[in-house]
Order: sequence, then C-alpha cells, then structure tokens
Amino acid sequence: MNRVQVKLTIQSNDGQVEFGPFSGEQQNQGYQLLVSPAQNQIELSRINSRGSSVIESKKVSISLNQVHVFEWLRDASGMMTIAMDGEQLFQISDRRYMENFSGIMMQNLSGSIILNELKLAAKKN
Repeated sequence: MNRVQVKLTIQSNDGQVEFGPFSGEQQNQGYQLLVSPAQNQIELSRINSRGSSVIESKKVSISLNQVHVFEWLRDASGMMTIAMDGEQLFQISDRRYMENFSGIMMQNLSGSIILNELKLAAKKN
C-alpha cells in the first residue's frame, strides 16, 4: 500500500497547484493532480518521459483560505483512490507504475499556496 497525504491552503482564486507521486529516481514517471479553484476543477494525469495525459477530471468546489486534505492511496493491484477532505474524487485501476512511490513532485503554477503538511508512506506489496 502506498499513501500520500497533502494538506494545503489555496489563498487566491487564480491559484493553481499540481502535485503527485512518482516512482523511481525520475520525476517523470507517476501521477499528478492539477487543482484549479477558478475552474472548480481537479484533473488526474499520468506522466511519463513523453509528457502527460489526463486520466479523469472532476468539478469540485475548492474553498479559498481553508486547509484542504488530499489523500492518495494505491494498493498492490494498482487500484488508486484519491480523496479531498474525505470525499472520494477518483477511483481508478492503473498498473502502469507498480513500484512503490518514491517521492512527491509539487509545482505552484500561479497564485499563493501554503503547504501545511506532506506525508508519504510506502509498504512492501
């Protein structure tokens, strides 16, 4: 089981942040969430050395100046569950990257964002 927990606060409506786990030593093999409050949207993408592709997207209300808790779980079979503030956003099965998560990539694309807490846990499958 792999688990990522990110607690962050977006302070401006034009703020955009993307983050997600990667496998191995390269940050170009993994997944990313793009959080866009102005569009009330969150996108889940798979990334590799050739770029990224959106797997799913969802319209959600993202409150400003409030801590949001994102939780990302992946089991040994490749089933991933991603939630925001306890509400499930996505549940998909993807066996592309089956190694344990080895790190987190995070990028502030615009606006002001506070990273309140970050946890990454990996257990042998």
